[in-house]
Amino acid sequence: MATTNSAAEPEPDIDMGKLPDWLLDHPELRKRGIVVHEPLQPFTVYQTEWHPEGPIHVVKALKPSTGRREADIYDELDRHSDSRTDHTVPHEVIRCERPLVVMPFVCGAEHAITYKTSSILAMFDQILEGVEHMHRLRIAHGDIFTPNIVAATEEGAMRDARLTAGRVYLIDFESSRQFEHGPGVQTGVPLPDSHVIPPLGMTTFDPFSWDVYCLGLTFEAIVERRHRGSQCASPDG
Repeated sequence: MATTNSAAEPEPDIDMGKLPDWLLDHPELRKRGIVVHEPLQPFTVYQTEWHPEGPIHVVKALKPSTGRREADIYDELDRHSDSRTDHTVPHEVIRCERPLVVMPFVCGAEHAITYKTSSILAMFDQILEGVEHMHRLRIAHGDIFTPNIVAATEEGAMRDARLTAGRVYLIDFESSRQFEHGPGVQTGVPLPDSHVIPPLGMTTFDPFSWDVYCLGLTFEAIVERRHRGSQCASPDG
């Protein structure tokens, strides 16, 4: 009589820090002298080795399910990159079997501001300007939150001439879409996956209004984070 092993097979270990061979050997990256060193977001976003001087590159491997659309969003934004209101992070899109986006490493926005209210408001103004620029092009970002807002520090600008110290940049257009109609006209659409949980269990939303709703929560999160930081820095504890 045949017997079976009742013990469950162990789950294979997944190495979150492993660099995919296809990315290490990618001819377009090699042509540019770019060699990824470690993951920033496993399976998707990687960075080159950190050196005392010179640029540090970030390489994002666009997802097969959304990559072509995300690359198209970058192309549309590039057509208007000469506008002073464009806050797209400097980048190069490499179109291949799995599209890649190569960009300079840029810190989270909180590293480029001080505890002063004027500094925080100036950053908010830049974020609003960047989102408004996208909305004029009938593009909704779809996933506005602190991880997708970065800003160049003095050091970052010294490393890469494409960056401007103190300038805020928007990243991650995986959930972005360009619509037939713009703000105030476009009707509701199914909400994409995002960092923000929709209110009242809603599953559809005007995409431009959704960006504004996410902006409000993002501003709140930034203020709370800086307030906690200023309290920790206070001599009164």
